[in-house]
Amino acid sequence: MAQPDPAALGRAAYTAYAQAADGTTHDGRPLPAWEDLSDTTRAAWTAAARESVRAAFRLSPVTVHEPRPLPPYAGATVMVAVDPATNNGSPTAAALVTRVWTGTSIDVRVLLDSEGALPWRTSLTYADTLDGLDANARFYRWSWPAAPRV
Repeated sequence: MAQPDPAALGRAAYTAYAQAADGTTHDGRPLPAWEDLSDTTRAAWTAAARESVRAAFRLSPVTVHEPRPLPPYAGATVMVAVDPATNNGSPTAAALVTRVWTGTSIDVRVLLDSEGALPWRTSLTYADTLDGLDANARFYRWSWPAAPRV
């Protein structure tokens, strides 16, 4: 992503301020155009805008709300824990939802990376992640696939 021009940030911030203030100063006089501001004032607006952008990026992991997961639906692909020996060494496998019982409970057909019949799993319940669950609980849970990395 290209870095914005600092002067453009300052101009954008000043323009937004002027619009919010109905184009007038605190004492009712008209605000000057960006080009009519002193170099010092334009530099101050630019510094303030640049710091606002930095602060927004620093705060974004805390203030941005993650979207809630979709409810499961028949035909969706989800992830389930499997025995790595039956899945070409991987501890998780994709599974196709075949039945939805509730917003968190589903039946699936597991798509193993190996030959043989596709096993069924029934009455699996949702977990945000399959990591950190005890060995038995992992096999009774499902989660959405991780977002692809770009």
